[in-house]
Amino acid sequence: MPPWAAAMLEIVNSVMDLCKDILTNEPEQQTAETIPKYRFGDPFSASKKQHNSFLEQSHYTNIINNAILDAEEIKSKSKRVVIERAPENSDITSLVKTIASDCGVSSDLLEKEIHRHPNRESSEGINKKPRIVKIPFANKKSRDIFLFNFRKCLKKNPTFPQFLTARRDMTRNELNILYNLRKQAFSMNQTENMFKYIVVDLSIITLKNPQPLRATKNK
Repeated sequence: MPPWAAAMLEIVNSVMDLCKDILTNEPEQQTAETIPKYRFGDPFSASKKQHNSFLEQSHYTNIINNAILDAEEIKSKSKRVVIERAPENSDITSLVKTIASDCGVSSDLLEKEIHRHPNRESSEGINKKPRIVKIPFANKKSRDIFLFNFRKCLKKNPTFPQFLTARRDMTRNELNILYNLRKQAFSMNQTENMFKYIVVDLSIITLKNPQPLRATKNK
């Protein structure tokens, strides 16, 4: 099972456990404690135990709501591609349309929703690297087809920047894992003085035909 699927499964299991705890513990609390003056307890006379119980259930409710929001975010991200290293002055929309056409998924490309992230105002003065480009599709299947054929279609169009990379849109936790794996791969390549390891999705892959690292010029 890939790491991202395991993470999703862990979230679902945690939410189900929390729901089970709330549903099974609530009746016991109602029978064991004296029924308060008001339905949810008198705010001026409720015991500390009742107050803590209410806060605890509110905390669980917030966790469940956040998990639901995360699930919606994951669902939305499952239909998006992210292109990295695209120069800010490049016509990225035309490039994406051409590749989508070569992949046979033009009809599912949501062209009007292609955008740079983050927006220019929030990114100014923070980083000189080109902003990522988010490319939404109508469904996950077309997203996957685009990703699978991206490199091959890019090579078919030599006028396009060949250093572009594409990946699926990830959650913050997945991005943290991705960046750590990239650091590991970089360190391993430096140790062996070979371009031998790359990160694909959330795994480090060993290339079949590694190449020597290019020597850097001393300033």
